[in-house]
Amino acid sequence: MQSASEAWKRAVSSGGGVIWLVEIKSGSTTWKAVTGGRPFAGTDGRYPPTIDRVTGAGSRLDPLTRASSVNGITVVGLDDRSTGVSSQGWLRGILANNECKGARVRIWLGHHDLAESDFLIQGTYMIDDWIPAPGVIELRCLGPAGLPLDVNVSGAWQMQHPLDIANDILVHKCQTPTELYADG
Repeated sequence: MQSASEAWKRAVSSGGGVIWLVEIKSGSTTWKAVTGGRPFAGTDGRYPPTIDRVTGAGSRLDPLTRASSVNGITVVGLDDRSTGVSSQGWLRGILANNECKGARVRIWLGHHDLAESDFLIQGTYMIDDWIPAPGVIELRCLGPAGLPLDVNVSGAWQMQHPLDIANDILVHKCQTPTELYADG
């Protein structure tokens, strides 16, 4: 369990809510935006407040079988066509001009009064689909556990450790970027 730093304690006691920092990386290009209704002065410049919400972040534990599963997430970005504010076209512009299916999405939890380095990493995901809805654009993202679902896996693994087999399946069969499950 992570303990709260003094910076977190000061930020939360100062009022205001926590914010999500969303990073989308496709190839060598990286974009960042936040929730919270106002820009955030991060280490790479000012991040626009164009993320409406992040839903589904977390994991589940089945109390009967004790099996755990990591859910995917949905990042909901504001759509400039509904608001008329050009800075809120951030997500639409990225999706229109780049191949984003399979792009990496990293999510951090933070506060406007914190330095970006004090934000807590929530997870790394991969864009599976994006759906325009009234006023917003939804990015449907998979965690590493969801990526092998659409892959037909076959092979012969004899005298190998189960973790080596799982690694071979994730990296070679599913072509999962290692940063999705070896996040450091």
